[in-house]
Amino acid sequence: MTPFNSKNIKRWKLDVSKEHQVKISFAYDVLKLSYRDVIKKPPSSSNNFELVVALAIQRNIQHHNAILKLVSVGMVDEAKIILRSMFETLFLIGAVINKPQETLSQLRSNDDYYRRKMLNKLDQNEFHNNSLGAEKIEIVRTVAASLEGKELKAFDLATTAGLENFYIRYSDLSNNALHANFASISKRISEERGQITGIIVGPNGNEEISDTLGDASLIILNCMDFFFKSFKVDPSEEFNILLSKYNNLFNR
Repeated sequence: MTPFNSKNIKRWKLDVSKEHQVKISFAYDVLKLSYRDVIKKPPSSSNNFELVVALAIQRNIQHHNAILKLVSVGMVDEAKIILRSMFETLFLIGAVINKPQETLSQLRSNDDYYRRKMLNKLDQNEFHNNSLGAEKIEIVRTVAASLEGKELKAFDLATTAGLENFYIRYSDLSNNALHANFASISKRISEERGQITGIIVGPNGNEEISDTLGDASLIILNCMDFFFKSFKVDPSEEFNILLSKYNNLFNR
């Protein structure tokens, strides 16, 4: 066991960088190319379609950067939480590109749904109800009643995007990384011969580093592909090389 504040963490970082050197380097190459080929083209502020796609891709590029930093210091479970968000954002990008008007309308409706849900919970909470007072609570109820949104689920976005095959991995991350349940908290158990010997307080999930880097890189490559198609930009030669290299490196 190597706590994050242990002197041995330096040794752990060196071991991981050696074991996963090629894949870490590849993930950084994907990051650098995404900055060069995608970020350099600003979206039109008057085109909602372009703006949403560009902002969502930028979000995923930033998440990819964060995952690289978290994995390098042993925070693999934390990286997987961000990875789940990357999948969800990819579904959104694909859905907007395949059905722009319908998806943008659904996004607005989804925002109204969660605003109404939050306001209703505020109204139903005794503490907030008393602290706000009758006049403000009446305003909360009026605004909530005016909202008629509908929830937009990740599976629906994945289906519209044509990325249903990615949804299983997304669901797995929801259960084993994001939510607090037996599956996620039990990964912190240190055991030997079926007996609990302690709690892991340092790097965990080393065997999942390769999959995490592979998934994050694949998401960014898909984001770039969506970008090239939606903005009518020819893919760079480096992009095609990385795409081919990815298939060989991660055996997918």
